[in-house]
Amino acid sequence: MSPFKLPKTKSYLMIALAAFFFLVIFVISLNLQGFSRIALLTAGLVFLVAAFIIYLRKQLDLENQNRILDNQNKVLYEQIVDLNDQSARMKLLISTAPGLLVENFDETNQVRIEGNIAARFGLSPGLMEKEAFLKLIHPSDFIKHIINYGKMADRIKNNLTEIREELRLKVGEDDYIWTECFYSTLKSSDGVERVVCTFYDINEQKRKITEHGNIIQSLSNQYNTLIIVDLVKNSYGVIKDERGLEQRIPEKGEYDRLNRIFFGTRVSADGRYSLIEQLTIENIVAHLSPSTPVMEIEYKRNLEKNMEERWERLTVVEVAEEGVNATMAMLCINDITEQKREEIRNRQIIQDAMLAANQANNAKSDFLSRMSHDIRTPLNAIIGMSGIASKNLNDALRLRDCLKKIDTASKHLLDLVNEVLDMSRIESGRVTIITEEIKLDEMIKNIHSIVENLAEQRKHSLVFEAGELKNPLVLGDPSRIQQVLMNLLSNAVKYTPNGGKISFTAKEQVEEGNFSSYSFIIEDNGVGMTPEFIAELYEPFSRVDDSRTSKIEGTGLGMAIVKNLIHLMNGNIHVESKVGSGSKFTVTLTLKRLEQTNNDTKEDGEMITDFTGKRILMVEDNELNMEIAVDLLEMTGVTVETAENGLIALKMIEESTLNYYDLIFMDVQMPVMNGYEAAQNIRKLARGDSESLPIIAVTANAFIEDIQKTKEAGMNDHVAKPISFAQMLQAMNAYIR
Repeated sequence: MSPFKLPKTKSYLMIALAAFFFLVIFVISLNLQGFSRIALLTAGLVFLVAAFIIYLRKQLDLENQNRILDNQNKVLYEQIVDLNDQSARMKLLISTAPGLLVENFDETNQVRIEGNIAARFGLSPGLMEKEAFLKLIHPSDFIKHIINYGKMADRIKNNLTEIREELRLKVGEDDYIWTECFYSTLKSSDGVERVVCTFYDINEQKRKITEHGNIIQSLSNQYNTLIIVDLVKNSYGVIKDERGLEQRIPEKGEYDRLNRIFFGTRVSADGRYSLIEQLTIENIVAHLSPSTPVMEIEYKRNLEKNMEERWERLTVVEVAEEGVNATMAMLCINDITEQKREEIRNRQIIQDAMLAANQANNAKSDFLSRMSHDIRTPLNAIIGMSGIASKNLNDALRLRDCLKKIDTASKHLLDLVNEVLDMSRIESGRVTIITEEIKLDEMIKNIHSIVENLAEQRKHSLVFEAGELKNPLVLGDPSRIQQVLMNLLSNAVKYTPNGGKISFTAKEQVEEGNFSSYSFIIEDNGVGMTPEFIAELYEPFSRVDDSRTSKIEGTGLGMAIVKNLIHLMNGNIHVESKVGSGSKFTVTLTLKRLEQTNNDTKEDGEMITDFTGKRILMVEDNELNMEIAVDLLEMTGVTVETAENGLIALKMIEESTLNYYDLIFMDVQMPVMNGYEAAQNIRKLARGDSESLPIIAVTANAFIEDIQKTKEAGMNDHVAKPISFAQMLQAMNAYIR
């Protein structure tokens, strides 16, 4: 059973000798007689029995010894098996451990590499030169490694069992990761102690520590109080506490106690239980997760009666987790009283804005109701007069009267649309104020001629005075200034009963530098306004609700437009009015003066109405607009050719002879090629008249920025839709050679 047993050879030999001696005695006894034979046989038998007894005792002793040896063999065998198992297990642990084990052989200047992350460092399990391994250590950590290695090698002198150190090991050409190195010793079977270095990858931990450090640093700059809480150990530590003269928080302790005593007293009794419940460890762990690592709580402070109301925000930030559960959190406290006050102010502003919006909506609803009436009135006139005209085609007087009323209603409808569009652009901030040369005296003459016709219809007395303008040549926006003055004068005409008096006065006050302050005063003896209405005069859609003015056409947008335009030109407007006595408006604008030249007094020539022999290209995609334009143009004797879009127009010009066309009227919004693209391409043509050929934009986009866009495209001027004969005739006089 076991190789370790005592042999039985000596016992068998002793029995054989005893038997041999007995046989010899027996043979001798055969030669003897009587008592001698008996005595000799007896002695031989005794010897044989004694030898057998001795043999039996020897056998028993031998069996006992073999039994003891068997037991010892079993124990030894079990120990050997156990040692083999431990060795196998040790090798398995070394191969599967999440680390790199390096055993140093100082006698051969080699190291043995083990561990399942060896491949990450480009290593294979087995022996390698120590120098090659040392090259993996970051140069900045190399000295630390040598010192720790020396201490461990002389551990008896230094009384060390283990040293821990964080080192960086190379994993790529220029890439290193952080490891934690355990320095220990291992005694070999031959009694030689070797230093063993076990490296564990802690790169991810270092990254998280850095992140958490950055989080803490960032939070430290934003909050008055920072408390780190270990959600597993139910403990806390104060990182920062800058709450002025308030009682300080103990630097560390049990978190549950902190929650009950500190946070429980931050709020009034009615909210105390709720705050404590929200800040329990269980609730924090339940709310925090990798997807929602922050929770916030706002509360009103529990302060003395005479102290002002204060608010605080407590932010809980997850800084460590295990699996999906937070294990560590940061409590961040900040005073947000000013923010809450700002929120209250903003809330009030929003409420006021909502109230204003509701009022504006109500005003717009009223406006739409009035607009429905105001728009339908000229539309009814246009439709009605068109129907009457179609039934009286043979009655020239009746037909002329219908056309005159249609023209009047159309102009009124256009004014309504223009005012609505102007107000829309002002409210959206898309109105542009331009700066160009203005002759104020000529502008005032033009305004006078327009208003004079309106005043004559109402039999008003109209007085214009502009003699005090010493410097009429200025820089400004002529169209916007004229729009403001015309609006105020037309209102004066409309809201003054027939036979009234309207005056316009222009004054100049010279200021420092090259600027003057120009005042334009419009005064009437009309219906006047109440103080209550004056307060709302510049609100959009506002109109006097008065039986004397109910039949006067208007949108309620004119004065809002005037006020905004004056504001955009850095001017101001002042009004004085009394019900039944009239109103006085004073507009003041500061404008830059320009030097007057001799050419400024040159008179324009007489308007030409006959363009026989001239040729115009009309580019328009709408058939009805095209028909109207062609009919108007042919009234001047001009030859008209047409094109449906910009591309056709471009080809017609390319194929024509030099100076074939005298002028082009170009629609802007067209399919295939729009007017801007067509104008740009015409200007690029390699022909002598491509630069000099006049191109006039015909567009419904008649705002300042739209006009500027036509100029940038290479067009000379623009005519606004709806097209009028006067506009087209004026453009032809200005540009046809």
